[in-house]
Amino acid sequence: MPDNKRMILNLYAGMQDALFLGDRFARGEFVSFMQPGQFISQSLQEADSTDDMAILSEIANVLVDSSYVNAYEDVSCSASKELPGSVANVFEDLMTAGHVALPHQSLSPDVVQEMSELQTWLATHQAAYDLYRERFFDAVEAYDFEAAKQQPAGSKLLRLRQKQDDAARDWNVFGARQLYDNKAGRYAYLSGEDPTGYWSRIGQEFAAQRRQSPHRGSYYQTFLVPAVSAWASGGWAEFERRIAESDSYSYSKSTSWAGGVSAGFGLWSIGGGASGSSRYVHERSSASTVNLKFEYLRVRISRPWLRGDILAQRFWTWSKLFGGQVLSDGGNVAVTPPVRPIGRMPVLPQYLIVVRNVELSSAFSTDERTSYEKHVKAGASVGFGPFSLSGSYAESESTKYTHASFDGVTFRIQQPQIIARSGMLLPRSPNPDLSLPWKDDAWFPLQTLLWNEDARAEDAARLLTSARDLERLEQAERLASAWWEQAHS
Repeated sequence: MPDNKRMILNLYAGMQDALFLGDRFARGEFVSFMQPGQFISQSLQEADSTDDMAILSEIANVLVDSSYVNAYEDVSCSASKELPGSVANVFEDLMTAGHVALPHQSLSPDVVQEMSELQTWLATHQAAYDLYRERFFDAVEAYDFEAAKQQPAGSKLLRLRQKQDDAARDWNVFGARQLYDNKAGRYAYLSGEDPTGYWSRIGQEFAAQRRQSPHRGSYYQTFLVPAVSAWASGGWAEFERRIAESDSYSYSKSTSWAGGVSAGFGLWSIGGGASGSSRYVHERSSASTVNLKFEYLRVRISRPWLRGDILAQRFWTWSKLFGGQVLSDGGNVAVTPPVRPIGRMPVLPQYLIVVRNVELSSAFSTDERTSYEKHVKAGASVGFGPFSLSGSYAESESTKYTHASFDGVTFRIQQPQIIARSGMLLPRSPNPDLSLPWKDDAWFPLQTLLWNEDARAEDAARLLTSARDLERLEQAERLASAWWEQAHS
């Protein structure tokens, strides 16, 4: 019987470069393949306060465990899985009164005045900053996606590189990137002694994104980039490759797969419920070679309600009444082998890998062919590696079932499905600075380190100086522009 563990490792490693732009572990990125994938409806629309938007939020905010990072050379230990709750649940807890403890110390009138001015400026420039930041990320993603194709177009790469450079310039000029970042950093520094106002502002932004769907309850607005409605118009890359058990690949430190390699592990997965949401049993396959062909799209998750910077801020921790679990203990990914972060949200999911028009061919045994046909007739979910071959997907008020056509050699299924998620490994969070004026309600995680006060003050001074220099430059540019317009009017 072929080695299914070796086969699936080669299957995932063979797709890694194209789908995830190579091993991005050095940049703190983590990849979690599904087994099997999760179908997604092609009719989902991004209309406000709808069931479609609630479905998108559910799909995009799944919590991913990091259980493979610490065992990348011992593949028998991998057991990647989804974690309870969602990204939205975590942020909701952060914004719920009584869950978080904040330091407090009376601020001087000068500091209060400066914070008020900073808050007004940030609120005024927030929309432009977010708009041009999103455009820049879209341009970077478009370039990386084209560059990672099996046959990238040189002329297209040149155009995309120019668009990336233009987007970076626009973010700097029209989005006031440097000035915004400096003012935000200055505000965060001043808030360290009493971050109540800062926390309140974040909470208001979060609450403003809450919506109510007709049938699926409340959710927080979450968008996919590109949107599902734009998928039919193109942008997909093609993948075609023969994967064999005998292939030799270098496995990523940060790639995991759902299901693991526990007892009874196999390439086949059989479940009774909706794809991606039920408990699956695994069955072995006779396949030692697989021919794969599909189209794929790297989809970014946009959460306007999530201010990721607060996860690393050191002026908050859980309250004693609510505390007891870190979001991430940070692990130690700099050592070899890397030690994975553990916690309620050790990975912040940022991308989905969606595939469609999957064709999967192999010399399947008679028993495998019979088993597939039996399970499809029963309406079960069936998968092979990270691909769903039959299963359900949600639409506004219904659930639809789909399955691949099969001629005895090749499975073919057009329905889009998510086969993997990727995101950033989080540093230790919460990681409160013990030198701040905490009250008795603060909960302190074990092994929290003191922050170097000299370095903190030096960084703050540098931010303040840089912000003032940028303001003077901005003022000079406005005066020069006004003079030019007057001189040429």
